[in-house]
Formats: sequence, structure tokens, C-alpha cells
Amino acid sequence: ENVCYRDVSERHHEDGENHRSFALPAGCDREMMLAVMRQALPLIAAHRPDVILYQAGADPYYEDPFSPLALNHEDLWARDEAVFRFARELGVPIAWVLAGGYTRDVNKVVRVHLNTFEAWRRVFGGTES
Repeated sequence: ENVCYRDVSERHHEDGENHRSFALPAGCDREMMLAVMRQALPLIAAHRPDVILYQAGADPYYEDPFSPLALNHEDLWARDEAVFRFARELGVPIAWVLAGGYTRDVNKVVRVHLNTFEAWRRVFGGTES
């Protein structure tokens, strides 16, 4: 049987030697998400990574059918900006992939991904084309 777990209080990814998850509970808003990030990012910095691989998913968006979170476009933009600022301040290269996004209106998924790029451009000073 294919069961979808939307709430991390029911089931979440197990940590491994080279990765760690920081689960966001159902109903998580921007304030809570950024608080979790403030706990997680220093742990990454302590390991002095050579590169950061960032999966900038759209599925945390509140209209996504798989998301139990209360995160809108501005909240996900704040997430992305915080990750990019962290990488820049740490002096570690970052590569990101766009992932997820099952909202019926694909324009909303595209907006999440475009916002990720805009957050990168703001942090790293990309130029207008």
C-alpha cells in the first residue's frame, strides 16, 4: 500500500553519517521555519563543507497537496535567501536544484523557482540581463 505521510510527527527521514534532517512540523510558518534554520545552519558550518548542495523545493508551499506547512511565496523566498546568505558568509560554493511542486496552478510552482533565482541574485550580486 502506498501511504503518503504529510506530518513529520508521524514519520520522518532518518539522519545519516553525511546528512541530517530538520523536520518542520505541520502548520509551520515563516517564524518557525527560520528558527529551525537558525539551529541547523551552524551545525553545517561546524563541519566546514567543501560545497553545499541545496534542494530548493517548491513542495513546502501551502497550496501544494503534499504540504502540511503554512508557507507562502514570501516565506520560501526568505528560506532561499537565508540559505544563500549562509553559503556566502561561510565562503562555501553552493549548487541548487529546483524540486517538487505539485500545486494545481503550475504558475505558482514556477514563481517559487523564480524566487529562488532572485534570492540567489540578490545575495550574490548577479546582474540584470
